[in-house]
Amino acid sequence: MKNYIKKLGVASICISILLIIISLFMINKPVETIAVVIVLLGYVLVIDGLIHFVSYFNIKDEYRYFSFELAESIIYIILGFLIVRYANTVETILPTVVGIWIVIQGINEIQIAFNIRGIRGIEWGMVLLLSLVSIALGVGIIFKPNLSFDIMIRLAGAILLYSQIITLYDNIYFIIQVKDVKKEIKKLKDEDK
Repeated sequence: MKNYIKKLGVASICISILLIIISLFMINKPVETIAVVIVLLGYVLVIDGLIHFVSYFNIKDEYRYFSFELAESIIYIILGFLIVRYANTVETILPTVVGIWIVIQGINEIQIAFNIRGIRGIEWGMVLLLSLVSIALGVGIIFKPNLSFDIMIRLAGAILLYSQIITLYDNIYFIIQVKDVKKEIKKLKDEDK
């Protein structure tokens, strides 16, 4: 059990270190980082498509009638190859797509704010204000995509860096505590003898 906990802690430390490195790239080289992420996303979609393809042929016939896995696999594989092939185009339009998505989400939130307006104890005005802020940010991304996306990637990198430093500290502290507990248990066993 102790070896399992130690291996789990070491694996978690390695992942945290990797994420810290990625976060530093996001802060210092946001454009290059997003280009790599887009290509990786394409490959992940292709792999996911292949998994769905294999899965489709491994399910029983009676379940296959209700399965969309073959269609999903074809869509994911084609989409993945298109993303990899046209990564520069995807990188160019991605900020605009994100901006449009944020505006649509903001409009949905406005609708929710008006829907909950009559419910006692719910601050619908705050929901409305936050949705208007979201719409403004989305519009900003649409009209200044490169600058906005650069700032968003750097901010996300800073948040990731902060969270992973805390996680790394927690994991190292946890491993040290496990060693201390192990010593205490051994000490108690020796005293009992």
